[in-house]
Amino acid sequence: MIFAILIAVIYLAMNGPRSGGTHDVAVSGITVSPTQAQRGTLVEITVNVTNKGSTSESFNVSLTLNSAPLQTLPILNLDSGAERSLAFHWNTTEAASANYLIKAEAGPVAEETNTTDNTLTHIAYVRTKPTGQARAYVSPQNSSTTVGQDFAVNISVSNATDLYGWEFKLSWNNTILHLLNVTEGSFLKSVGATFFTHNLNATDQHIIVDCTRLVDLPEVSGNGVLATVTFHVEQPGSCDLNLYDTALLNSFEQSINHTTENGHFTEET
Repeated sequence: MIFAILIAVIYLAMNGPRSGGTHDVAVSGITVSPTQAQRGTLVEITVNVTNKGSTSESFNVSLTLNSAPLQTLPILNLDSGAERSLAFHWNTTEAASANYLIKAEAGPVAEETNTTDNTLTHIAYVRTKPTGQARAYVSPQNSSTTVGQDFAVNISVSNATDLYGWEFKLSWNNTILHLLNVTEGSFLKSVGATFFTHNLNATDQHIIVDCTRLVDLPEVSGNGVLATVTFHVEQPGSCDLNLYDTALLNSFEQSINHTTENGHFTEET
């Protein structure tokens, strides 16, 4: 009830009889903290407003997220030339994973003719919060075939949240196995365009494989294949397929906590 009366008072102040002078209010600044939020984070939005006119003004300041109303707060008796800050709070628990255009709008007040500075915008980003730990691993964990044959292993990931880019190194015994091919898996590229590259280090006999998305939405989460590596068996024997220096990054370019698991090859006799 008290808030409703307050809004009514502001409405009358804005629309009742006016004295002389100029009437001009503006949004002079907007800050968002944090601008990159995982769902459930409380985001604080500070809006600075200025009275650029010659008379005291009372008006409302409204905030929208992608054109949907978030909150409206009143400004009472802001003197000519004065500035005031308002703090808005956005609980992102129910927010969808998206990029949000935050728009702050002051007034307009009655008889205001210059409204070009009544709004300011800011971009904020909301993504899913991880649950549990991700895993990067060689699949199948144990491979076998005869000399002269080819076989393939996948480098896969499980329980990833908002995966945007990844990198790994894979090494093996090059007297036993010869690298034939490396191809990108479907996990990232099934949702949007990616940039994929790999490089063979002949000296240390390992490959470095990288991939990144070229768009950040929709999110890529869950389980899938990052890359497929194909070998030819040159000589009898067995060796580890050592997966190391792995990196998983989310769309905020933050590291995703994860474990790694190697594979193993055994020649069939």
